[in-house]
Amino acid sequence: MALSSHEIKQKFLSFFESKQHTFVQSSPIVVKGDPTLMFTNAGMNQFKDYFLGNAEAPYKRVVNSQKCLRVSGKHNDLEEVGHDHYHHTMFEMLGNWSFGDFFKQDAIAWAWELMTEVYGLPKDQLYVTVFEGDAAANISFDQEAHDRWAQFIDPKRILKGNKKDTSFVIKGQTPLYIVDGKEMKNVNEISPTDIEKIDVLKGASATALYGKKGEKGVVVITTKKKNKA
Repeated sequence: MALSSHEIKQKFLSFFESKQHTFVQSSPIVVKGDPTLMFTNAGMNQFKDYFLGNAEAPYKRVVNSQKCLRVSGKHNDLEEVGHDHYHHTMFEMLGNWSFGDFFKQDAIAWAWELMTEVYGLPKDQLYVTVFEGDAAANISFDQEAHDRWAQFIDPKRILKGNKKDTSFVIKGQTPLYIVDGKEMKNVNEISPTDIEKIDVLKGASATALYGKKGEKGVVVITTKKKNKA
């Protein structure tokens, strides 16, 4: 029987709570205190300081369902919406996190348990990926992940992925922000209630108007204050 999106979400959260994860509420979509982001675009955004070592996480294990908006920068799905059934601009991202606690051995075992026992996906139709390595960066093949997956799945269905065709490594891109006709570095200074309109420019349209600065995309924000002026 097919599961609703609500059921998928609840089963995910309940599963990891049973693995001693603490549920953390979704953070606001409009980011505060981070000049590199205007909108939350991934479940890990609110945990960046923990991963970077700038703050100590209050929990060792966390599970969350984060509301995300992808309309600017590297993660811009606007032009993909409508062409398939899985690209959206606003969605919730499910995730579980370890801050100095478990690693690959548990993460892989739990992923397999969740997919096959909780969601009931057929084991013989699943494929997984492991990092193939990168000689230029002096990073070796992820033998540990491969061997752990091989305890659950036929090695023939363990595929090698690299930095180009997977999300093993994500390099962020900060778009150009134009607020009321002027470039603005820290858009977090804008209150969400002051925003009247947001337009996103990408590709040729962005570079035609803003030149080289627009190569990473342009977010054009019109505030209510401008219209009152």
